[in-house]
Amino acid sequence: MKISMISILITILCAVLLGVFLPSCSNPSSGGGGSNPVVYVAGYYTGGSGKKVACYWKDGVKTDLTDGTNDAEAFAIFVVSGSVYVAGYDNNQAYYWKDNMAGAVPLPGALASRGNGIYVSGGTVYVAGYSDNLGQAKACYWVDSGTPTKKDLLGAQPSQALSVFLSGSDVNTSGYYSGSTASYWVNELDLPTPLPDGTGGRGMSIVVSGGTRYTAGYYDGGKACFWVEDAAPNHLDNSAKGLSISVSGGLVYTAGFYNPGAITATYWIGTTRQPDLTGTIPSRAEAIHVVDGVVYTAGWHTPLPSFAASYWTDGVRTDLTDGSSNAQAYSIYVVP
Repeated sequence: MKISMISILITILCAVLLGVFLPSCSNPSSGGGGSNPVVYVAGYYTGGSGKKVACYWKDGVKTDLTDGTNDAEAFAIFVVSGSVYVAGYDNNQAYYWKDNMAGAVPLPGALASRGNGIYVSGGTVYVAGYSDNLGQAKACYWVDSGTPTKKDLLGAQPSQALSVFLSGSDVNTSGYYSGSTASYWVNELDLPTPLPDGTGGRGMSIVVSGGTRYTAGYYDGGKACFWVEDAAPNHLDNSAKGLSISVSGGLVYTAGFYNPGAITATYWIGTTRQPDLTGTIPSRAEAIHVVDGVVYTAGWHTPLPSFAASYWTDGVRTDLTDGSSNAQAYSIYVVP
């Protein structure tokens, strides 16, 4: 078949015009194929009723998870295959939510309970937290592959599981037992592993990278640190706490705060504290996620009169609320 030169020119011209005037298509839930990372942040803001409203922000756009009838907070967020999973509580009961308010899943157990951490793998949701037992917090985690079930963790009360990370078939949780002994657990029936020098502390956040377990937290009442497996703590700062951990490119990143006179949001690479995160003080960095060498942290700072939820990208702050009423960000997840 012969094609005239005019037909070829028309075809080329149409292709050029389409390239100029049609926007490129990407799925924002998948992060746009690596072009523009999508930042998800979980926390709460204060509603018109004066109650805390659990919510998350996607690139700054807020989605409410509760209706403001009762106090509620969202403590952890995880994103997989375009779905957003958030753990927290509503009216003093542990919940997780999938995507929005309609996706609320109450977790079984005592009324006084919390969902502190969340991980999703193979369609199964894992939530770390606690449930009341005879008037004291009892560390546990929930597993939901169709029907949520509670798995109590061993160790003297009061205790809490504050973070969860799945590695192979092992469910790793970190937290504390006996009121103030930093620890981690592997699966339901294992005894808690006390972290060295962990008396007066907590294991706030746990990840497994390259088969090695890393836990961020604090010891001796307020010395920020991270632990690698069961070795002695890697000391970060006095009058400080490590609240979240991320491992990327062989480096350990820990977010938290230190107190040079007022609590100040910061993060450490290895054991070296980085420049203070921008923002007024007091402030805290509650969470960290490192993606493609970029450090994302989430937390809050204090423009009077209230706390403002915010996140930082390599130290550059993005405010999620204006500080006119209290709001805090507790967790961050970035989809590249």
